[in-house]
Amino acid sequence: GGGLQFYHALLEMVPSVDIDKDYLYIEKLAHDSYFAKFALEYGKVLFCPEQLVLYRRHGHNVTTSHHFKLSPLK
Repeated sequence: GGGLQFYHALLEMVPSVDIDKDYLYIEKLAHDSYFAKFALEYGKVLFCPEQLVLYRRHGHNVTTSHHFKLSPLK
């Protein structure tokens, strides 16, 4: 999420998530991927190939190193 930017209109389109009800889904999907899926469906996504931050993984990261494929919602 450190490199994610979006318009406020997208924030209004993305449904809120009930953490108690949808915990298993949310546990496996990062917030930036969640928003990107809606942006792919309802707008456009631009990719910036330039490295803007230094990011490294270590034993205390909160997220996993799993990779999720982004595709439009059906």
